[in-house]
This record gives sequence, structure tokens and C-alpha cells, in this order.
Amino acid sequence: MSWLTYATTVPGKWCLAGEHAVLRGGAAVLMPHPEFRLKLEFCPGEGNFLVEPDLATPAMHDLLRVAKGWLANRGAPMEMPRGTLKITSSIPFGAGLGSSAALSVATARWVLSAHSLDRALERDLARELENQFHGRSSGMDVAVVSIGEPIRFTMAEGAVGLGISHLPAFVFVDSGLRASTRECIAKVEALRKRDADRADRLDGEMRRATEEVLAGLRAYDEAVGRKSAGARAAAMEEIAKGMRRANGVYAEWGLVPEEARRLLERLESEGVRAPRITGAGDGGFIVGLK
Repeated sequence: MSWLTYATTVPGKWCLAGEHAVLRGGAAVLMPHPEFRLKLEFCPGEGNFLVEPDLATPAMHDLLRVAKGWLANRGAPMEMPRGTLKITSSIPFGAGLGSSAALSVATARWVLSAHSLDRALERDLARELENQFHGRSSGMDVAVVSIGEPIRFTMAEGAVGLGISHLPAFVFVDSGLRASTRECIAKVEALRKRDADRADRLDGEMRRATEEVLAGLRAYDEAVGRKSAGARAAAMEEIAKGMRRANGVYAEWGLVPEEARRLLERLESEGVRAPRITGAGDGGFIVGLK
């Protein structure tokens, strides 16, 4: 193996519907984010392993330790790199836009390249790395970051590209609130323990929301291709219906703080259609239809 000069850039991500329920057999619809990016650059040297910014040093050492164990299970020895690793990211941390998934994918890509291993292993290794952040990664975030195109994701089938050429315009608004994915998952699990019937109903509602946004996205793509304004408007309403349903599920899960609820109401009053929190919940970014 050889730690050569290397650089890669990966996108952030956002989820249209399906979060949390995906861990229990549901489907999720995810997109690479059109604006936010993470870039990883490595320059080999003779000294120690240095990370820029320094605050990322503990996380990178943890990820490389996990990668070393993952490689060892496949009979590939790994030595710690020597040189400088620079991480430049515009993805806000704790905002539901895949900051940990982006770092995991970029690191996995770098490690596999240094060991001349097949890129097809990228998502498997990246998911193992992301477990360091969330405890239990569904794999959906690393999948869309790795693939870089809209996907439908289930735990059983993995990622399937949507093959959509035209997407409606979405608007993203930062709520200013930050939350831990691990804590949001724990909150949903706590509800399941308190009231299993209600939890099952909410999972069913989220699955229905995913079906609605998928049907709307496909109808929108077809309508744009046919240049049908009426069909396009109907498709937009189907997408909005699914987004509203997903937001209602988040409210029942207790993942919409009061400050975020007020912002959602204000955005809708200003003309943003079906705004909802995207990501794990309790804040982060809000997505809506223009």
C-alpha cells in the first residue's frame, strides 16, 4: 500500500421523506445537496500525521482506527499515513445535511485508493465509519453521498437510483438549531417503547409520505418532459402532500421544537410550500417547495 497525494470532493445530502422509519423496513428518498460540499486532500510527508483543522484530529484518528480493523478483516494490513490531511467543508455540522456521511465517504474513498481496493467497497466501509458518529448507521446517507444522485433507499435493497432528469425547485432554510442524530434516534425509540401501536402507525404514515413524494417526483419528471403545465402542478401538489405528511410525523415524534414550528409556519405564510425539517429532526435545515 502507499499513501500517495490524494484529493476528493463529495456532496452533502438531504432527505425528502422516510427518515427514522427506514430503520424498520421503510423507504427513504434522498438527494445530494446542490450547494454543500466536503473536500479531503492528503499530501504525504516524512513526519507525523497532521490534520487540518486541528479540531478534526480526534475524529480522523477514530475513523482510521476503524478502517484499519475493517481492512484487517479482509487480510489487508494498514499503516497510519504520514503527512498532512486537509479537510474543507461547507456542510454545517448537526444540521441534517450529512456532514458525518460526507466525511465517512471521503475517508473511505481515500483509504480504498491507498490500498488499491475496489471502489465498490466504498459504501460498506463508509457505513462502518459512520457508525462512529450515530451508533447505528442505516447506510442511506453514505449511499446518496457516494452515488451522488437521487436515490430510493431501503435497508433490504440498499440504494436504487431514481433515474429522474428533472426535479422541482426546492428552498433550504437554516433553522439555526442543531441536534444530535443519535439523540433523535433515541427519542423515536423511546416513543416505541412507551406506545408501540402509535409508533407503528407513525412508521406507516412515514412510509406513505415516501410513496407520495416518489409518485410526485416521477410524475413531475414526466410532466416536464411532456411540457404539461397542468400535470406538473398536480405532481407538485403530490410531492407537497407527502412532505406535509412527513412533517406531521416529525411533530408526533417530538422532533419539531417550538422555535422550528414557528419558523415552519412563517415560511408557509411567505409562500414556501410544505416546509419540513430534513434530517434527524430537532432543528437543522428546513426544506420546502418554491
